[in-house]
Amino acid sequence: MQVALIALLLAGCNQIYDLDQTRLRDGAAPDAPPMCTSAAPVFRGEPVPVIIAGEYARSYSISLDRRIAVANVIGGIIEGPGDSALMTRAIIEPSPPGLIGSPRLSPEGDELFVRYAEPGGGAAVHRYAREGNVWAYKAKLFFVMESNQPDISIPTRKELGPRRLVVGVNTNELREYVEGPADQWTQLGAPYSPSDLDVATIILPNISSDGLRLVFQGQQAGSRTLLYASRANVTERFGKALAANPFFGNPDLYDPYLLEDCSRLYFFAISTPPGVYYVEP
Repeated sequence: MQVALIALLLAGCNQIYDLDQTRLRDGAAPDAPPMCTSAAPVFRGEPVPVIIAGEYARSYSISLDRRIAVANVIGGIIEGPGDSALMTRAIIEPSPPGLIGSPRLSPEGDELFVRYAEPGGGAAVHRYAREGNVWAYKAKLFFVMESNQPDISIPTRKELGPRRLVVGVNTNELREYVEGPADQWTQLGAPYSPSDLDVATIILPNISSDGLRLVFQGQQAGSRTLLYASRANVTERFGKALAANPFFGNPDLYDPYLLEDCSRLYFFAISTPPGVYYVEP
């Protein structure tokens, strides 16, 4: 009798205060958002094709809002909506004096960083800005004397302070550059050698838009694999690299591009068919 009375009182309270009757339910907990750590991310998803075409689309990069993406193909740069195969030739003015390579989109999607060889040897990194439907030339940022085909990364986000990017001079040297006033970029600290990252080679390096993650293809323990290194803040150097190949095997992945929350990895694969893909945890 006492139990029944309590139940009636509780039901009455709900009716008086216009509340739904209390019911206990077992609910599924929400998925934890992807988050980078010092451990290598594990990508368990199936590769999703982005650009599958007759011409190899390399150096794919995408804005944070996925509004625009760029890639490099034989004869020039293509652009289009992020995660879409609807890419068209980018308009670059004035036309560059040499063959453009390693194009990288700023995280905000309003600037394009490229390198091309200098007539006397070596290569320079240049900056273009979006003006309407054109990439307009703005400045030469720095010169790399030791290579006419260095591989450059994306720059970090503007809101984080002086921007940074890394340059793979060759398979044995990685440099970090920091932005100064008036488009003057300078090398930051000593270059990385493969031994600094505990690898045998450094190929096609890229950093995340917060500057805290480094991904590249290289050799470690006698095999070529995707590699991942991290640091707690941009004033530190990257630590030892860890193997980070996706769960679907150990394919040759080129031009890796990691979102800063480690929620997605873009890459170019020479597979069947060749093209740009992404994979998620």
